Amino acid sequence: MLNIIRADFYRVIRSKGIYITFAILLIFTVFSIGIVHFIQSGDINVVEMGGDAVMVDFGEFDLSGHNTPMTLATSLGSDIMWFMLPFIVIIGAAMFSHNTVKNDIAWGLCRVKLYMAKLLLTSAFCALMMLFYYGLGMLIGTVLNGFGSPEAGHWVHMLQVFGAQLFLMLGVTSVGMFLVFTTRRTAATIGIFIAFFLVPMFILQMLVFANPDFMRFTGFDLSFNINSLAGIRYLETYEIVRAFGLGAFYLFGGTTLGIILFRRAEIK
Repeated sequence: MLNIIRADFYRVIRSKGIYITFAILLIFTVFSIGIVHFIQSGDINVVEMGGDAVMVDFGEFDLSGHNTPMTLATSLGSDIMWFMLPFIVIIGAAMFSHNTVKNDIAWGLCRVKLYMAKLLLTSAFCALMMLFYYGLGMLIGTVLNGFGSPEAGHWVHMLQVFGAQLFLMLGVTSVGMFLVFTTRRTAATIGIFIAFFLVPMFILQMLVFANPDFMRFTGFDLSFNINSLAGIRYLETYEIVRAFGLGAFYLFGGTTLGIILFRRAEIK
């Protein structure tokens, strides 16, 4: 299994896709922080929605270096899931599109080890992507507003947030790898992955917009839980349990079902 991980790692770092993905993430992060920074320094503080004036106090967003990762985790943490797609495709789907999976199996490689090798490497890149995202945010925040003065317990809270969000992001990665090994087609993996996470999110947002009572169902949306865990120390116990339960369902359920189906699949 280590040989598979090592070979895939070298293949990924030689791929243009990884550098394009990190470049897009860099632009996305700079834009996200920059636009809030410039709005904060302006006069606009009211947004009109549906005829009602909603006050937006941008002064509440602390964009100093130490706190920028927390701001990103709160508002945009779940967006990292979309940047995981290229890694899922490069690491997992490529062996099916190039039909090299038959060689691996023909050489007597255990299907479970093959599945886990792909999942573990993709998970490692997921953690690296999150570190890059929040580390870059800290750097940009420091350049724009200085590093700031962290409160007592700030770094412990940040580690808690990173660990909690990473756990749910691993659930996202597990879903992606499940789709790779069950559809065995790149286009299908990408399409179903986007639809699986985006369509329910969109429908739920529309329902909440129409009737705020539907807000109670956002607790079962993975992206909502990823973002809400940025304030993990302010959440109720049941909210934390629900978030981790949802992440565990995707992580362990997706992995177990994916392995079972792949072991039974006929590879042509």
